[in-house]
Amino acid sequence: MEHRQEDWTPKSIWLLALAYGGSYAAFLIALRYGVPVPSARPAMLTGFAIGVLLFLPVPIAALGQRARTLGKPDVKSGFWSGISAAVIALATAMAFSFDGIGILTALLFMRGGVLILSPLIDRSLGRSVAVASWIALGLSLIAVSLAIWGLGTITVSPALGATLGLYLLGYGVRLSFMTRAAKSDTAGLRAVYLSQELIWTATALGIAAFGLWLSGRAPLAGFLPFLPAGLAYASALTAGSLIYLDARENSFTIPINRGASLLAGLFVAFCFAAFGAGAPPKGIDLIAAGLILCALSVLAFKPILHH
Repeated sequence: MEHRQEDWTPKSIWLLALAYGGSYAAFLIALRYGVPVPSARPAMLTGFAIGVLLFLPVPIAALGQRARTLGKPDVKSGFWSGISAAVIALATAMAFSFDGIGILTALLFMRGGVLILSPLIDRSLGRSVAVASWIALGLSLIAVSLAIWGLGTITVSPALGATLGLYLLGYGVRLSFMTRAAKSDTAGLRAVYLSQELIWTATALGIAAFGLWLSGRAPLAGFLPFLPAGLAYASALTAGSLIYLDARENSFTIPINRGASLLAGLFVAFCFAAFGAGAPPKGIDLIAAGLILCALSVLAFKPILHH
């Protein structure tokens, strides 16, 4: 018996977007609390990776049980996307540790690249792209372009360039495998795929955490402050992955995911400004956020536009 996505996805993709945005905001706050700086990167990445590892058994067990309930076979198809998810996780944490790169700067660089990937992946795999998704994607790209333009001149170091390059490469690989193997209305297939992907993500992060600890020999006090950031990111990873695995085209699901995290970043930036921990977002950033909200509104009314 085939189960459609609404049989097990929590009510709506919009609730997933809310969960993802909330978890991502918690990740940003926790990471900033840990004070990521270039000199402490090994300790930061070690603590972050361990935090992710501590949380991942929860969704892995839940997804595995769901897959068994739905009677799906144990299809091991998430190896490469799991490794890519680990690369993305480490690159994400790394991106916020560079001097002069604020929360919104890092978010806009990363989100803009992934938004561009979405229609390319759909087209390369022969999936159709609805008009509403193209409109939302266009609005999202304009928003990101405006925000980046308002940032002024930023010197991109080789290390930052490599980090962003790995981040986008990881997403290109991960989304391609996800789209081919598990972007389906069959709930059991999605549950099996994501549980397998997260197992490989945990494995890769465990190896990375051990290697980073050996390289830095960070004491417990050095990486302990970053554990909460890893826990929050693992929650965001789970909710965000469920959004990506929605059966609709990437040009629909990716803007929802990226928009939720960008708005979370704006919220956190305002919170930091309110407590004197940073400058408030500029006017052009607010315009960009407004365009993201318009894009999400277009997606919300997609069925009406489609007809």
